[in-house]
Amino acid sequence: MFKTCWFLPLLLLASGQESCDFLCPYHIDPVCGSDGVTYPNLCVLELADCLSDEDITLAHPGACEANGEACDTVCSTNYDPVCGSDGATYPNLCELERASCLSEEDITAAYEGECKDCGFPCQDIYDPVCGSDGATYPNLCELERANCLSEEDIAMAYPGECKVTPGNCNLGCPGNYDPVCGSDGVTYPNLCALEVADCLSDEDITLCECKDAAKDDCGFPCPDNYDPVCGSDGATYPNLCELERASCLSEEDITAAYEGECKDCGFPCQDIYDPVCGSDGATYPNLCELERANCLSEEDIAMASGNSLAHPGECSSCDLGCSGLWDPVCGTDGVTYSNLCQLEIASCLGGDVSLAHEGPC
Repeated sequence: MFKTCWFLPLLLLASGQESCDFLCPYHIDPVCGSDGVTYPNLCVLELADCLSDEDITLAHPGACEANGEACDTVCSTNYDPVCGSDGATYPNLCELERASCLSEEDITAAYEGECKDCGFPCQDIYDPVCGSDGATYPNLCELERANCLSEEDIAMAYPGECKVTPGNCNLGCPGNYDPVCGSDGVTYPNLCALEVADCLSDEDITLCECKDAAKDDCGFPCPDNYDPVCGSDGATYPNLCELERASCLSEEDITAAYEGECKDCGFPCQDIYDPVCGSDGATYPNLCELERANCLSEEDIAMASGNSLAHPGECSSCDLGCSGLWDPVCGTDGVTYSNLCQLEIASCLGGDVSLAHEGPC
């Protein structure tokens, strides 16, 4: 039974602190604090939290259990999330263990990181597939759900139930999507998956070149990782596999333009010819067109290189395709050039200039 003899002194102490100047009712509706202490009601817990140098939160309604003292662990505030077996994300392993100690159920760490939303529905149909972990799943959706919940990547090794595994078949394949075509006409997620299928099969399955897939063959599984690529159609795809699946289903050939999400480079440019020469050695109709090309480029100007303006007018044979890297050099003409290549362009264009020294003038 918890004691309440400290209740009135706590209220008197609170009245002396301006930020904690509030009164709590005397009714008893016990709650257990994260510090392992049983409080008469939630208001008193909040009052104690206000007065304390540490955060005190509600662990659960009702009095703390007899083992409350054993659960009175001080956890660090670092955020290194783990997903608990109860489906809740905890800030770190210590917080999970404390919650498990205070809870009536045993909570263990399912995997590192925040809990994933793996509760998507799957149809109750039996269309078995064999996973790269050697387990048979009722259908592809169930495999993807298991992959979502697993710490390791699980990919489809081949359609159908898993065959009895010979002792020398290594089923530990990565979940990356780098498709290869088998001599059995099946597209495998990667070479390892093909080798597993070959090992488990009664017939030899070798690597071959598949013909263009029909639209019916575009249902291959893709991992759910987010590693975006920008397609040549201007759309952003979650990963390369999703792009290739879209290309398979489409009437047009969609290729990867560059890694990352698509940039908004559709701004309009006037149809005027006022040429500028880019540092990539290409002539652009006008400055706007150069900026649009730069936007679409894989190079990041802010990082170093890209299509920065070299000079007005068309490019000449002296335009050496310099990068936009800032590595200044001082010319004998007293001018600071962004890098040695830009100095060489100036020299090529007829300027009597050579390198005076590295660094700004």
